[in-house]
Amino acid sequence: LGGAIDAVRNFSETCKKQGFKHQLLDVERAFHSSLIQDASRAWAKDIQSVKFQKPSIPWVSDSHGKLIESMSSDDWLAHALKPIQFYSALEQLAGMNVTHCLEIGPGRTLTALASQSGLPFEALASSDNKTPEFHLHTAASLFEAGAPVRMPAYHGRRMHSPPTAYLRKRYWYGEPVHDSSLSLKNWLHA
Repeated sequence: LGGAIDAVRNFSETCKKQGFKHQLLDVERAFHSSLIQDASRAWAKDIQSVKFQKPSIPWVSDSHGKLIESMSSDDWLAHALKPIQFYSALEQLAGMNVTHCLEIGPGRTLTALASQSGLPFEALASSDNKTPEFHLHTAASLFEAGAPVRMPAYHGRRMHSPPTAYLRKRYWYGEPVHDSSLSLKNWLHA
């Protein structure tokens, strides 16, 4: 829900009184609402010079919840000015047999919404969690779902395994991590 701050705060109070879970977002602009109409005019001039290409992978718009066949500056303006149709986009993805969603960007809002949608997704957030354990869990979940995960690209370098177990030489990237959540039985099924 977006709009004038007083109206949004009043609506928030109504939700609170009626027991609806909600959260006010700390944002500086009223994106996805008509309140940025004036700013969008200047943006429209800038974006007119962009040459859009047909998407090379399937891309679902959260502006209308359908596959995007081609893009234009009008599509981007509509995205900025109109409410997001996130659930419709999730329904489209479910209809395409998508089982995993990876949120790229700050926060975990979309991951939480996808998880609560009732649709058959495992939602993963890249978020601000920068720990190796988190990234390994995310990569393992994507791999388990059938996504190609290139571990040399993930680690940024190749690691060669020892030619024989009898050399008794360690091949760790630092100290071993003793975290039960990283156990192979928790994330790798062969």
